[in-house]
Amino acid sequence: MPDNDETDWISPVVIVPKQDEQILLWVDMRAANTAIKRVCHPIPIVRDNSLDLNGAKYFSKLDMLQAYHQLELTPSSRKIITLTTHAGLYRFQRVNYGATSAAEIFRNTLQQLLHGIDGVRNFAEDIIIFGSNYEEHK
Repeated sequence: MPDNDETDWISPVVIVPKQDEQILLWVDMRAANTAIKRVCHPIPIVRDNSLDLNGAKYFSKLDMLQAYHQLELTPSSRKIITLTTHAGLYRFQRVNYGATSAAEIFRNTLQQLLHGIDGVRNFAEDIIIFGSNYEEHK
């Protein structure tokens, strides 16, 4: 159902046809991104976690499908992430990929959730599970 609440931020939708006859819905977030405050969170790199991985022989990588969509937006944030379509205005209720701080917020949240769990680290939007033997890895 369309949302008719007032907002200063409306992002247009661009529809791109794909070769397999599906469509890609892209939201142009350039204007809305000027209202989004960035979160300073460093990007973890392999070197930062190399000591933890030292001696590990078993590894698994969990690739989080549509990772950012796991995080719910607050009602006040939803007003910034408003998109316009031919059928009216709609608001994302979860973090979308066009939001400028989405990566930092997601990585920080994931890092906090995994903190203190032995043999588990996050790299970007992926989770690495490791162990020096199969039982430890499992």
